[in-house]
Amino acid sequence: METTKDIKKTPVRRLRFFGDPILTTPTAEEKFDDPNRLNIQIGRMVDAMYRYGGVGLAANQVGYENQVCVFDTTLIEDEVKGNFDDGNVLVMINPKLSDQTQPVLVDEGCLSFPGIDIRIHRPESVKATYQDVDGTEQEITATSVFSQAVCHEIEHLEGKLFIQKLSHNQRSFLKGKLRKIKKLSEMVYIRM
Repeated sequence: METTKDIKKTPVRRLRFFGDPILTTPTAEEKFDDPNRLNIQIGRMVDAMYRYGGVGLAANQVGYENQVCVFDTTLIEDEVKGNFDDGNVLVMINPKLSDQTQPVLVDEGCLSFPGIDIRIHRPESVKATYQDVDGTEQEITATSVFSQAVCHEIEHLEGKLFIQKLSHNQRSFLKGKLRKIKKLSEMVYIRM
């Protein structure tokens, strides 16, 4: 785990792409042992989410190894019910799904898979528990696009990729695009 000193030395968090092993490695529970480190990390994650144009972002998508995800609530404000007051950003730490409705077919993309949009099943509505930045337990109900985003980011934290929901034949269809993204990941990884 990075220390506050390590995080301050890293001015820009690079987006991690398909092929980077951190995306398939489950993240560790956040222990709240260094509030300064956590606040710096969250700030960098929010900056990255806005820079890369995401609705949400999981920690491992920008190289962190703990269970933190952030969401831009301006894009989903009518689709969430819960007790949070963080301006336009919802921070979920150690999130877990607690309930979900029947899945519906949705179109989904991912910042770590540029240029790939797929149709997969996601719950129309979910309830999730999480901790806020102070470690206080919270619960939200999310619907529609926000439900989709919550599921997507929690799966990232578990080391799961959205393309794993596709059949072998569907993944074969994307083979060329995936190869290009993996090559991009290797090029970025070498430069880091």
